[in-house]
Parts: sequence; structure tokens; C-alpha cells
Amino acid sequence: MRPRVVPIAVLLVVIMTAASADAQETRTGIAELRFSPGVVRQGGVFGDDDPEGAGSTFGVTAGLQVRLSPTRRAGLVFEAVLQPVGVRNPHFDETLRSLYTQVGIEIGRRTYVRPSLGVAFRSWSGASAGEATSLAPAIGLAIGRRGLPTAGVSVWPELVLLSSFEAGAWHWMIGVQVPIARAR
Repeated sequence: MRPRVVPIAVLLVVIMTAASADAQETRTGIAELRFSPGVVRQGGVFGDDDPEGAGSTFGVTAGLQVRLSPTRRAGLVFEAVLQPVGVRNPHFDETLRSLYTQVGIEIGRRTYVRPSLGVAFRSWSGASAGEATSLAPAIGLAIGRRGLPTAGVSVWPELVLLSSFEAGAWHWMIGVQVPIARAR
């Protein structure tokens, strides 16, 4: 039970931070809250002694981003991305799902790049799943182009690459996220 509490607690902290940042945005303009659904191609490599690719499959993501100093050319971004569609381990009956929590710096106003680092909270399920959860270092890169706001909402696409690694299990996702935010 305890290993599942950590990812849930982190998700709650991110949601509370995002809600606080959204409230501050309306008063001071210091933060921008974004909801970012996505579609990705995902895969992985599993195994210590005999690494084998899991093949790639399509998946979806759901994310929250909090961008500090949205009117500046560069700003800090806190991001949480949930990968609910799992990647199956070809060696054993287990499936990997992840919650990526990262911090990055977004550089650019209209066209931007956002490298990020963080951790992935990994959830293992299946008959062979040893640990219910694990932590892994994570790295990400997003490239986007903001559109002009319409009807009080900004919507734009961004190309995203996320990856995490721990001994015997490498996971990757590449695809498109669509951040949605209130127009400034």
C-alpha cells in the first residue's frame, strides 16, 4: 500500500500547486496553468542479461504544466505527465505505466524549446510484477509554437519526447501534446 501513496501524493501536490498558480495568474500574471492531453508512440527495452524491445504502440497522455513568468522569453515550467496506457515487458507478464514529474526551462515566446529533467514514478502490474512501484530518472524535450488566442483560450501543438531508465527497463514516448491555457 505504501509504495502507491508516493505517486498519489506527488500528483496531489502538483494539482494543488497548479490550482494555486491558476489563482495567482488572474491577479498577478506570474504563472500560467496548462492542461496538455497528448497522443504518443511509446515503447521500451526490458531485461538485464538479454535486453529485448517491447515494440512500439500508440498511447495517450494527460498532463498539467505550470509555466512561471509567462510573459518573459524564458521561464521555469513544472510538468506532470501521466501515461495510462502501459508498455508490456516481452520477458514476463508485467506492464509498465508511468507518471513523469519534471522541471524544465522554456526558452522562446512564440516558438519555444523546453528541455527538462525529473523523475518517473513507475507502476508495475501483472502476475510477474515484483515491485508495485519504482522511481527512475527522467529526461524530456518539447518543441512548440504558440497560436494566437481565440475566445479567451490559447491552444497550440508541441512535439514531445520523454524517456526514463532504471536497471533492466528503459521507457520512451514521442508524440504530440496540445497545451490548453486561458489567454493572457
